[in-house]
Amino acid sequence: MKRIKGVRPNQIPEDILNNPELARWMELVPKNYNFEIHKTLWRIRELNAKRVGLQFPEGLQMYGCLLSDILLAIGGLEDVIILADVVYGACCIEDLTANELHLDLLVHYGHSCLIPINETCMKTLYVFVDIAINIDTLVNTLIHNFPDPNEKIALVSTVQFVESVTIAKKMLDERGYTNFIIPQAKPRTTGELLGCTSPAIPEQIIISVSDGRFHLEAAMIQNPGSRFFRYDPYQNKIYAEYYDLNEMKVRRNASIEATRNAKHIGLVLGTLGRQGSIHILSQLEKLLQGIGRKYTVFLMSDVSQSSINKYPEVDAWVEIACPRLAIDWGAEFTKPMLNPYECFVAFKNLPLDYPMDNYMYNGGEWSVYTSKEIETKS
Repeated sequence: MKRIKGVRPNQIPEDILNNPELARWMELVPKNYNFEIHKTLWRIRELNAKRVGLQFPEGLQMYGCLLSDILLAIGGLEDVIILADVVYGACCIEDLTANELHLDLLVHYGHSCLIPINETCMKTLYVFVDIAINIDTLVNTLIHNFPDPNEKIALVSTVQFVESVTIAKKMLDERGYTNFIIPQAKPRTTGELLGCTSPAIPEQIIISVSDGRFHLEAAMIQNPGSRFFRYDPYQNKIYAEYYDLNEMKVRRNASIEATRNAKHIGLVLGTLGRQGSIHILSQLEKLLQGIGRKYTVFLMSDVSQSSINKYPEVDAWVEIACPRLAIDWGAEFTKPMLNPYECFVAFKNLPLDYPMDNYMYNGGEWSVYTSKEIETKS
């Protein structure tokens, strides 16, 4: 890499940090959203990039044109393309599409790096988009509602609020509330929850800082013995949250039992970004081959009833896309729809305890990282 004189690697140059034209553009960007624009411009310069792709989840798409204009005006780019298909998480990263478009850099906003940058097929930059919140209000709310300093409490959040939670933890410590801990499901960021991944947390009270409960539900499924609360940083309110795990297990067990009797199973590899894991597909194929069960592999970007209706000869389905698809919406399919973990439960007689370890080290055979490690060693 050619270095600019007097600048350490990864240190943003002064002419970017103090660019007056960029400063004028920054006035248009929400002050509490960190889009890491200076870092992005520095990365563009490092790569001598001319064509850049931007990818956003739905909640950030409204800023797509503004960020595109800024990068075009300041970055010396020839083209900025916004990849506007639906994005549910970083598993939907479109590096394959961006590479086919001959882009020099893909910037993925709003999620952590589920697909490591050394595994994407092109240069990729993940921007978490840290959102600044009123941390004093968060800390005061926690102390008011949980005044016992001896009560062990875990703090978790979505990636946008991880930094705020870390600061809140330090402030709580300074006020004598050292009972708050921030758990980690490695290699995820400390405190980060995904909808499919949560650490096992021994604390009896778990509080999530998030504006919705989808990610918190992963912790609720993983830690059924705990009490759960959600602090909404936009409303500055805290809510008790509940999840009927027994009802979910009864519902899902019916699909699992029906799949055990299926003669022909469809394995759906999701093609929405990187949702589908080849490693997990390989593990499932080995499983079904080992028991002599007929199966067919399908590639689908949209795992829907209308898609699977075209294949009436298939008796049951296993979706290798989002594990929550089967858990949350499996009942809407006319034939059993399992996720990879449930398929292993069906054919290896595993206990139905739902470890939420899809993007966590040391997960089961059904998880992304462990499946890759098993395949490498075999």
